[in-house]
Amino acid sequence: MIDIYAPHGTFTEEHTAALLRRVTESLLRWTDATEIPFVRRNAGAYFHALPPAHVTCDGEPDVVVRISVTLPEVVLSTLERRRGFIAEATAITAELSESSHTADRTWISVVNTVDGGWGIGGQALTNADIDDV
Repeated sequence: MIDIYAPHGTFTEEHTAALLRRVTESLLRWTDATEIPFVRRNAGAYFHALPPAHVTCDGEPDVVVRISVTLPEVVLSTLERRRGFIAEATAITAELSESSHTADRTWISVVNTVDGGWGIGGQALTNADIDDV
């Protein structure tokens, strides 16, 4: 699951759609899941446009983009994969944002859920369940 937070106006409507699509594709590529229908069907991405005064650093408004990715711990499981995804998602974000945003103002966190802590359709999926998909 991908959540992208940015001050309103950081991305045009067209670029917001491209951002969601391209970051999702990047995540699928770095997890080797591009050809797994179950994973593709459930690769959700959400964009949260916040009032500019609601995004701050040191208490002052700032044009920071935050990408939070929540995944089962068996997905994006190596440092190499996390580094690759973070670098690519940051580049995509910088490319599609308006000029007031720069790559060094993109923050990405990869959060792994505990085994059985990620679910779909009311079923808590274990790492083994996900590996078997």
